[in-house]
Amino acid sequence: ATVYVEVGQLIDWATVPAPVVQQLYFPYLDGPRWIQAVVGEDPLTTFGAYGPAVDALFRRPPQSTSQILHPEKYLANVQPQPVELPELASVLGDDWHVLRRQVMGELEHRRLLGRYLPQDDADAGAAGWAGNRLVVLVNGADELASVSATRWDDADAAGAFVAAYRQWAAARDDAKLVWAEAGRLIWEAPDGALLLEQRGDLTVLINSPTVAIAEALADRARAGRLAAVVPSPLRALACWRPLRQGACPW
Repeated sequence: ATVYVEVGQLIDWATVPAPVVQQLYFPYLDGPRWIQAVVGEDPLTTFGAYGPAVDALFRRPPQSTSQILHPEKYLANVQPQPVELPELASVLGDDWHVLRRQVMGELEHRRLLGRYLPQDDADAGAAGWAGNRLVVLVNGADELASVSATRWDDADAAGAFVAAYRQWAAARDDAKLVWAEAGRLIWEAPDGALLLEQRGDLTVLINSPTVAIAEALADRARAGRLAAVVPSPLRALACWRPLRQGACPW
């Protein structure tokens, strides 16, 4: 006889990271809450469905996870702000090219912070999301580098994300803060370098194989135009450490 087993019974949910569970259940938990917040309970039919009341939502669907997490933004027609990054690959050399471009929404920022922070702290750190652009680059050795530029509601919201990310990095235990000046933070970790920079209501978060590459990308993102990259003392040191020779992009 055929035996049917619920997939959920085969999964040890205690071993599944909270951000993964959040992503899986987001449409089923936050979706209905969003509909109720926008449409209300009055249009519910006797069968517990909204029926025609949701037609308007299909004609004007939410444009971001931020609008779903904060229904008041949808009701006020607060749209995601466009964020653009300059051309990045050439600053690293001919071996690098863009793998993909996408948007990292508020939900994804929550998931990122939620890997090492309590969920309430992760939610608070990502709450001021206003727009994003993420670019992922790859080289011939299949090394990856990502640059995520996020616009926040204001400088305070950007600062809240930076504070949360610093707590996130500290909670990792394997990320060492090696630079913290002029609004730029850099960590070294076993899987590469992490760089976070705040400029007013904008943050730039970079993951890359080396500190030198992270700083080159941050400088290009800041300049917003083709410009010579002047190596800082930290970048020069990072390049000429043992096993790092030849890693500099200048």
